[in-house]
Amino acid sequence: MACVLLNITSVPLRITLEVMLHLEGHTLSEIAGDAAVTDSLPHAADLAGQYPVLLLVPAAQVADAVGLMRKGVHDYALLPLQPGEVPFKIERILASLSAPAHDGVIETGQELKSLAAMEEAHIRLALRHCKGNQLQAAKLLGIGRNTLWRKLRRYAAQQSDDR
Repeated sequence: MACVLLNITSVPLRITLEVMLHLEGHTLSEIAGDAAVTDSLPHAADLAGQYPVLLLVPAAQVADAVGLMRKGVHDYALLPLQPGEVPFKIERILASLSAPAHDGVIETGQELKSLAAMEEAHIRLALRHCKGNQLQAAKLLGIGRNTLWRKLRRYAAQQSDDR
């Protein structure tokens, strides 16, 4: 499991986290770690430059937590904590960091098509719906007829190149 840097100002919360994380097999550190957990907004911003950070906040500070996520904090958890929530979030953060890059492919369980392929399929569907009438299809799609004509010409050229 992971070595977790705890930066917790509340003693009861710190003890709770130590027990939760220890039961899940994580080791704890006050110096360095694979990830950091803090309940301090200023410390979260500082730690975000060095570690993946999980910020613990009450509901009143969710807007601040989201703002810090835009600046590099990985995730936040609401206080009071739910059993198993912090270890789960830490494991998820570390898994996302160690996951190999897929060059833009997202694991969804489905095949994702490129935007260009989706656009071509949609244009061809509109043409079928309009029985081949390019002017009607262009109006239906909300584009000019010349734009539609250029796209169709490009699709035809790509098809001939693929052969």
